[in-house]
Amino acid sequence: MMEQFLMLCGSFRQELQDEIIVNDMVTEIAGEVPRMDKALRLVKARERIASLKQQGLPPEFTVSLDTRMRGTEFIAEECKVMDSKKLPLWLTIRNSQPGGRSIKIIFKTGDDLKQDQLTLQLIRIMDKIWLDNGLDLRMKPYRVLSTADQAGMLEVVLDSETTSDIHTKFGGGAIGAFNKKSIQNYIAKWNTDPESFANAKENFIRSCAGYAVATYCLGIGDRHSGNIMLTKSGHLFHIDFGHFLGNFKSKFGIKRGNLSSVKYL
Repeated sequence: MMEQFLMLCGSFRQELQDEIIVNDMVTEIAGEVPRMDKALRLVKARERIASLKQQGLPPEFTVSLDTRMRGTEFIAEECKVMDSKKLPLWLTIRNSQPGGRSIKIIFKTGDDLKQDQLTLQLIRIMDKIWLDNGLDLRMKPYRVLSTADQAGMLEVVLDSETTSDIHTKFGGGAIGAFNKKSIQNYIAKWNTDPESFANAKENFIRSCAGYAVATYCLGIGDRHSGNIMLTKSGHLFHIDFGHFLGNFKSKFGIKRGNLSSVKYL
C-alpha cells in the first residue's frame, strides 16, 4: 500500500521526503545532546541547529506534528535544551507565512511516545463522547507524534504554565500549594474584565473535572504539579503519560498511583 501511495501521490512525495529529511536531522541532533559537555550543551546544540541549512535543510518544509505548519528554517538562538531527564529539544521554527507566529515544538528522544499518543487519542474519544451527549468539558489535549522508535515531537501549548510554577509565583513561594487562591490569582492576572474572568473560571472547573475523570479511568500514574498545566484562559490539562493502566512508579516500595487533578489544586 505504501509503495502504491508513493507512486501515485504526485508532488506530495517531495513534501514527504522533505519532512523525513528534517525529522532525521533533528533526531540526530537530539541523540547527540546527552553526550555533549553539560557546560557547553546549549551552545553546541544551537551551533548544530544553525548548521542545518548548510547540511541540506529544505528551503520550506512541513512539520510532521501538523502538516498545516510550514517552516523555512530553525531559529537557533531561540532553541534550547530542556532540563528534564531525557534532555528534549525546544525548537522554534520560522513560519513560512509572512508575519505568522513562530512554530514551537518539543523534540524528544529516549522515550516511547506511542504511549502518550495513545493516551491522548483516548482522551479525545472521551471528549467526543461527552460532546455528543451535550457535555462540554473544555478539554484541550495537545498533539504528540511518534516519528521513530524512541523519538517524536510534542506540541508546545503556548500561554500556559505548570501548576507548580503557578503556586510558586501566585501563591507566595515554596508553600504556594497551600494557598487556596493561587490558581484564582493566576486566572485573574490574565483575565481582567468580569466576563473573561468568569469564562476562564468556567474553563477551569470543567476541564479540571474532565481530566480528573479521564486520568482516573485510564489509570494515569506519576501525577504531580509539575505535569499538570493551566493556560491563561483557564484550561487545565495533563502532560507526560509514561505511566498508565496501573503501571505506576514505586518509591520506597510505595506505588505512586493515580491521584485526581483536584488534589494538586
